[in-house]
Amino acid sequence: MAVNLDGEQQAVVEPSGYLDTPTTQAFEQQILELLDGGARFFAIGFGRVTLMTSAGIRVLVELTRRLEPHQGALVLYGLNDRITAVLRVTGLIERFRIVASREDAVSALAERRASPAANRRRSSLTRLVGQVLGSSTDDPTAAPLAAGTSGSARSSLAEELARLLERPGSHPG
Repeated sequence: MAVNLDGEQQAVVEPSGYLDTPTTQAFEQQILELLDGGARFFAIGFGRVTLMTSAGIRVLVELTRRLEPHQGALVLYGLNDRITAVLRVTGLIERFRIVASREDAVSALAERRASPAANRRRSSLTRLVGQVLGSSTDDPTAAPLAAGTSGSARSSLAEELARLLERPGSHPG
């Protein structure tokens, strides 16, 4: 298994052969060591992987779960038809960012590192406040509608929240 770790918390991992129950333990151990060493952005190449079972999928899903609190990222590249089929059949194809080449993966990770806030999931509270104030729930950079915006169908609560948020240092009471 080829591993390259750069100084920017990025690891490129290229397993080979089978990613099945007997061989996945070494793959998982390598991933955990990289995580413990500070890696938060992973590009995993599948160009030399001939078979991946549920054991290999489990490692990828677990890696994604561990990266989320650190605003890390995982990009898969070089998938052959068999690996793509496995991910499609399991319904996980949409869960992963998949690109064609190592260069594309490194570029995607650099893009992700450059704007972590734009890629961060918004909390339920943030989405709720956005809905109340009339900002788009799909665009985290959208500004709330100004108080008294004509044609808006906002409640009096939304109007009051918008009015309070427009004045720095203001608070009810």
